[in-house]
Amino acid sequence: MGCCSMPKDREGLIVGPAADAPFVDVPAGACLVRVAERTFASREAGGLQVQVDRLELPAWGRTPQLSSHAERALILREATGAVLFEGASTQWETAVNGLTIAWIPPGCAHAFRSTCDVQTHGLLVSVEGTEPKNDASGLRPGAEVVEPGRIPARCMVSFLTRTLMRKAPPAGRLRLCEMQTLLPGGYVPSHAHDGHCEICYVLCGRGAMRLGGDDGLLEAGQIALIPPGLSHGATNPAKDVLQYVILQFDIMS
Repeated sequence: MGCCSMPKDREGLIVGPAADAPFVDVPAGACLVRVAERTFASREAGGLQVQVDRLELPAWGRTPQLSSHAERALILREATGAVLFEGASTQWETAVNGLTIAWIPPGCAHAFRSTCDVQTHGLLVSVEGTEPKNDASGLRPGAEVVEPGRIPARCMVSFLTRTLMRKAPPAGRLRLCEMQTLLPGGYVPSHAHDGHCEICYVLCGRGAMRLGGDDGLLEAGQIALIPPGLSHGATNPAKDVLQYVILQFDIMS
């Protein structure tokens, strides 16, 4: 007897840094490479469109000024330079050094300028669905930049969790941002999140992730997209640590 395949919006997806991925939606010679696009459906709130672009910036390079109607999260793996923002009536920049995450509200122009002699790698995640709610004042929040070294960590037996944002932004869909480190032989038990899609970006190491009933390889530069309700977990059978950043976005606005 035949079996129906799982709808695309309920499947997990692991994608790697494909060398032949095309440059999309940026000026010629710029630094963003599209690696994944996925719509996560929700009976309550329609679809949430998730787009993932890989950032590869040469030494002393600068991205073009970017702006989008989508909410964005910029993850810089190892960066020395400045994240620049431009709102409706103000401009500002934040110096960064090391792993950095920037949350960017819809319509806020942004860019990154490198001030080091090595290539910068990162990820730009864009999510868009129904109009996200504003905060109590009715105003859109400003962008927020977090440097993980300032945030205390907590240990969970075989893995270490570091919360990168003390609280979710007052508007938009981002609800959680964490860095997890799986110790050699460590694992994260299978679990699922109702109402949230999750994006996992591997910083270093090599391990495995179970998405539903399927096992996939996790290694540096790869991304896992996990829809709401899908059981998932990770293991690290290697001798080195496996480290990744987790972003969770609300499906419902």
